[in-house]
Amino acid sequence: MNILLVSGSMSIYSGGPPRVVAGTAEALAKRGHTVTVATLKENTESAETIINEFPRLNHKNITLMPFKTSFPGFLRRSNSLLRRMRSQIHKYDIVHVHGVWEGCMGEIFLLSRRNKIPFFISSHGLFDPWSLKQSSWKKKLSINLLPTGRMIDEANAIIYATHDEMDEGKKILKTVSCVLPNGIDISSLNRDNLPDDLALRQIYPQLNEWDRTFLFYSRIHPKKGLHLLLQAFLSLDHTDTSAGLLIVGIPQDKDYEIELRSLIANSPHGDKILFITNLVGRDSQVALRCGDVFVLPSYQEGFSMAILEAMACELPVLISDKCHFPEVESEWGAGLVVSPELISLRNGLLSLLSLPKKELSEMGARGREAIARNFDWSSVAERLEKIYLGQNYV
Repeated sequence: MNILLVSGSMSIYSGGPPRVVAGTAEALAKRGHTVTVATLKENTESAETIINEFPRLNHKNITLMPFKTSFPGFLRRSNSLLRRMRSQIHKYDIVHVHGVWEGCMGEIFLLSRRNKIPFFISSHGLFDPWSLKQSSWKKKLSINLLPTGRMIDEANAIIYATHDEMDEGKKILKTVSCVLPNGIDISSLNRDNLPDDLALRQIYPQLNEWDRTFLFYSRIHPKKGLHLLLQAFLSLDHTDTSAGLLIVGIPQDKDYEIELRSLIANSPHGDKILFITNLVGRDSQVALRCGDVFVLPSYQEGFSMAILEAMACELPVLISDKCHFPEVESEWGAGLVVSPELISLRNGLLSLLSLPKKELSEMGARGREAIARNFDWSSVAERLEKIYLGQNYV
């Protein structure tokens, strides 16, 4: 098949979706399909810089096409992308967009419909009630001024990453649905392949002093619940433990980051927290080598790639139930699932602090085994092919 994947961004600062697009493209290309990745780009981005950040896109069966965003920028549409698709859309057998509210998605949908090309939407948590409340005026504008509403209603299917996410979406949408988790290349992601942590430990020697390091490895955004994690961690009895908190994140909200840093600075236990925001891309994965327990107390997640990466690297995880990953605790015994509330999260931290390192190690091993069994890209791509062919719908 000749497949068009469309992304609102392929910037490493956009979190998980670009990694999903890159992984999807490579997995489909390895199965013999021809894949084009069209994306809106930042001013300084080029195909070369994007491929440097996402080497998976450097495949003979993949063509990467970045397009500049047109004025007004908040509509997230591109005249150059639209012109290119008008002349090329008929070449594709499948159009699969990773995003909803960007204006370019609805325009490509209309072109797909005119050419009778099957059209699919990966939601990435965008139909979650929490997400729908954020910048709601922009979403209303998108539906009223652009063909976004029709795109959502008439897509061949909306692809959700979890059953919980699909159940939330089906409360407000009647569109055909299916579930497909994000994937991971389990063979290339393990602790032995991670960047060396010697330099980081030399810069931050406290990493060598902590008996147990809790790791937050995600975007610095209010929905990730980092302020809640800070409050829970700082409320622990630090006279009775040598635990530390390592935060390695991508800055996305300057005011929020200032608030977090102020909270740390004004705490008597601020020396037990490292807040690092200058590691991106592959370099940031050194955090997975330094951590003992991965923590993500999100208020909303579609499907967290960070959780997959942490489990692939054999870290036990402490996550919120809003991450839609109950199997972590209920089926695999790879960690704990708590509510995104202070007391619940604090109790989760205390529970993992009380466990011997051997038990944490066993949790991590079970997690990696579960990821290898259920989320390797090769099996995910095979299931995606069936969705494209009209199978596995709910």
